[in-house]
Amino acid sequence: MDAMWTWIGVGVVGLLVALLGYLLGRRGRRPTTAITTPPTPPSAPSISPWGGDEEPRRLSRVRSFLLGILLVGVLTGVAYTLISWPYNIGVAFVVFGYFGVAGLISIPIAHRGVPTIFGGRLLQRFTAIRPLPDGTPEEVGLVRARYELSEGWSWILPRPIMAAEAVDARERSSRADKFTVISSNNVRITVEPSAIRWRVENPGQVLSVGEEVIDRSLVELVQQNLRSTVRTLNDDDAVAARDLILDGIQRRADQRAIEWGIDVIEVLVGELSRPPEVQEDYEKARREERQREAERIELEHVRERIRELMAAPLNFTPEQALEIVQTERDKVKKTIDEKKVTISSESRGVVSAALTALLGRRP
Repeated sequence: MDAMWTWIGVGVVGLLVALLGYLLGRRGRRPTTAITTPPTPPSAPSISPWGGDEEPRRLSRVRSFLLGILLVGVLTGVAYTLISWPYNIGVAFVVFGYFGVAGLISIPIAHRGVPTIFGGRLLQRFTAIRPLPDGTPEEVGLVRARYELSEGWSWILPRPIMAAEAVDARERSSRADKFTVISSNNVRITVEPSAIRWRVENPGQVLSVGEEVIDRSLVELVQQNLRSTVRTLNDDDAVAARDLILDGIQRRADQRAIEWGIDVIEVLVGELSRPPEVQEDYEKARREERQREAERIELEHVRERIRELMAAPLNFTPEQALEIVQTERDKVKKTIDEKKVTISSESRGVVSAALTALLGRRP
């Protein structure tokens, strides 16, 4: 009778182990629409962190606990049956403690767990297609977890058989410090601190690449794209082309994101500015340019006003017309005596010079 129960227990354990192996090796995945863009011919193929329209299956906590309860129950029953009293009680407690309690694992909130078996990650390789900047499709070899553990408590086989690595799935930011770029006309352009906001989409690929490598690569991507773009522009165009530079970095980051298993949310580029002394020179030049433009407009207005005064029916002489215009603009002073206009010696010199410049003749 004992032998029969023993073989029954061994058979049940074998079935449960086979079921566990089926779950670990199962490739069924559920579809997701949050990370996939429907193709629109003739545009380039859409980029998905999973290489298709599906993501790894997440093992249900209820299913993992049921599997653990069945496996621990059977192993405890077998130990209790095979070993004589009272040793079977102690062995049953040891089996329950090792396979039951030690198999519990907690994944922190907002994290995703990637299981390992005998120290190796449960990953599978696949090929994804992404478009290059010129629209040409390119195949990229990636990896992903066979299945993932959701946040909270789950049950797996205890160490050293199985374990899990938790990956932070919260939004994070990679920050590029302030640095200097040289423009095409050899002007130093200062770029204020920039940042890239991103989150993990493919934990298996992120673990394979390394979170520190991803963070450093994002910072280098921002700096290299800024240097390569600003180097081809003069300082005026570089300062004004911040939005264009931002779009270029965003496109490049989206192309590289699939290699890192992440989703780039937003690229933030700091202000681009010249050195203070250069900026001051440019502002001074702009002020002088505006002043010259204002003087040109003023002279044009004076010329037009003199022509009006010299035309019929007013018919003023050039000297009188200029005197009137200057008086209207508070440029000269006049005294009125017996209805005659007397022009000072200084004003007469101004009148002569202005007439010569405006009318092209000497009075």
